[in-house]
Amino acid sequence: MKFACRIALIVGVSLTASPISAQEKEKSDTMQTSGETNLEKVLETVTEDVDDSQLMEMLSRLQENPLELNVASAEDLQQLPGVSALLAFRIVSSRKTKTFESIDDLLQIEGMTRELFLRIRPFVKVKSSDESKSTFSLGALSFRSRISEDLQRRRGFRDGTYRGSPQKISHRLILRSTNLSDGSTASPRAKYHQHDSWVELGLVTEKDAGEASYADHLAGYVSANLGIASTKIVLGDYVIEAGEGLVFWRSVGFSKGSESISAAQKNGSGVRPYISTDENSFFRGGAVEVYLSKSKLAAFYSRRSRAASVNADGEITSFGTSGLYRTENEMKSKNASRERLVGALASMEPMDGLRIGLSGYASSFGHPLAVSTLMDEPVQSTSVLGLQAYYTGSTFGLFAEAARDHRQIGAVVGGVLFKPSRKVEVAAVARSYPRNFTSLHGFGFGESAGLVRNESGVYLATKVHVFPGLQMAAYYDQFSFPWRTASINLPSNGNDALVFLESRLTSKLSLQFQYKRKNKAVTEVDQDVDGTARSAIGLRRQTNYRATVELNSSITWRWRSRVEWVIVTHDLGGLRERGFLAFQDVRVIPLPKLLVNARLVAFQTDSFDSKVYQYESDLPGAASNPGLFGKGLRWYAVARYEVSPSLDLWVRYSQSLKEGVKVISSGADEILGGLDNKISLQLDVRI
Repeated sequence: MKFACRIALIVGVSLTASPISAQEKEKSDTMQTSGETNLEKVLETVTEDVDDSQLMEMLSRLQENPLELNVASAEDLQQLPGVSALLAFRIVSSRKTKTFESIDDLLQIEGMTRELFLRIRPFVKVKSSDESKSTFSLGALSFRSRISEDLQRRRGFRDGTYRGSPQKISHRLILRSTNLSDGSTASPRAKYHQHDSWVELGLVTEKDAGEASYADHLAGYVSANLGIASTKIVLGDYVIEAGEGLVFWRSVGFSKGSESISAAQKNGSGVRPYISTDENSFFRGGAVEVYLSKSKLAAFYSRRSRAASVNADGEITSFGTSGLYRTENEMKSKNASRERLVGALASMEPMDGLRIGLSGYASSFGHPLAVSTLMDEPVQSTSVLGLQAYYTGSTFGLFAEAARDHRQIGAVVGGVLFKPSRKVEVAAVARSYPRNFTSLHGFGFGESAGLVRNESGVYLATKVHVFPGLQMAAYYDQFSFPWRTASINLPSNGNDALVFLESRLTSKLSLQFQYKRKNKAVTEVDQDVDGTARSAIGLRRQTNYRATVELNSSITWRWRSRVEWVIVTHDLGGLRERGFLAFQDVRVIPLPKLLVNARLVAFQTDSFDSKVYQYESDLPGAASNPGLFGKGLRWYAVARYEVSPSLDLWVRYSQSLKEGVKVISSGADEILGGLDNKISLQLDVRI
């Protein structure tokens, strides 16, 4: 009864609360909140149970240094959340006849909805004539400092297991010069990439809670763009995005979700400077990209230490991915081995809309690789070569990538995009990744969190603008694992489906409904006729129902309510679990320079297996999408105060209170009692 009252209170707030009065007038959204909800809809699918990611840093960088619409390549535009290859092609084709004079011109492009426009608006720009003139100055400086701390002491700090302090601290510095280019779109480089800053320096340090060093993670780069030679140089840390991710990609990417069409194709854009708190998926050394009239060439070298577990025979049995070095045991894996890599990219456009590319690398390690999921016998070195092909028109697109590793084992992914009418888009993707295909730096489309191995499948998707104000997105993915996985010791298969409806009743009121279902084989504990416990293979079925209503009554006020149900069944044992979540979310600008985001959540699930996710507003550059389980309440508030046009102060407080539990988490992370709260502070400086 108490839980039901809490749910009624949450939903009731949305019906009784009155907006804070403010003068309605046409003005820019200085708090940069336009499109925030639309972006969250995409991020919900890629940030489960993470605090930081390369993806969030990429979006943060794009917001600080938006793409210039009149020179950005189709590959660049496709990195924007929700922009498909067909839409990117139409944007590039449109500017050949008429340059963009303002961002609002995007609304004239076929396929650009107002919802998508609001989502990508913070990441694009159109230069004025004054900005396009050839100039040079020190340009812009961006500095970010963040500190966060759990207010309840975890056991590792109480008993001395953790070596350092409980604060998580990070600093990020980016210094850019003003572009020396005259803004012309005629240079070779403009065909492939926007005009970046002429010179840029980036540096990031991070200490996780429990780590002893305040620069436990240190990354940085210097990049330069030589306009006359159409060349880009990066020294230091960088990532590679190539093709469809079979050979190279960053550690995360947009995946299956409500943006069913744009998620189907990756279309990597090459070398990108790296300045993220992700401590694993990057290269360290140097890279050079050269842009010719109809082609692009890149070469790179990397030599860096790798976190790994090395056995008594001196073999690498696994690579570290947590980035946490708080205890003596965790420190043993830090920099335990090294990797040296040499690689190259090449692409050419023999005709408009057609692009062919190559990507590949050869890498060697300080210890033989004996990772059981990657190879049958230890090897000291690996290599991968990939071939990509793309054809994109205004209504039709084809893409494919095939790759082969050092043992001549091949993997392939390919698909088609089709827009038969102004209101309908469809996509199909097929992939085949053999169980022993070895690609250490890929992140491909699929079910297995980007792992390019042991998976095959077919993905079908559509997006339909039923009528003005109502659109539907849907997909169905059938997949199989030809070999054992981490959760099951036999070959298995499954399927995944989603239907998403969004109705804009008025310019300020919208409704969203989502149905998601996933069936997947798992290992369960069953009993023989004599009562003896045994492991057996069963089918786990999960169904989620979600409904969201949102009202943006003014620039200064937005509220959103959501309810979600999850049902989990296990066919083998007949187990059936349920989960439920309801939240009320409010964004308000009570003062011209103060923004506040707050949310109250009530949740109840039968166990961890039926947990429910809800993406949360966080500090810029961070992401939070915790899985909630058990029974309890959670709330958080994020506030931003604009001290000046060049200085922002942020604070975030979150609190979870679980009923009927004596401890939260386990091991060294254990918290006594049912309260888990955290505070974070951030300073953003732009000069």
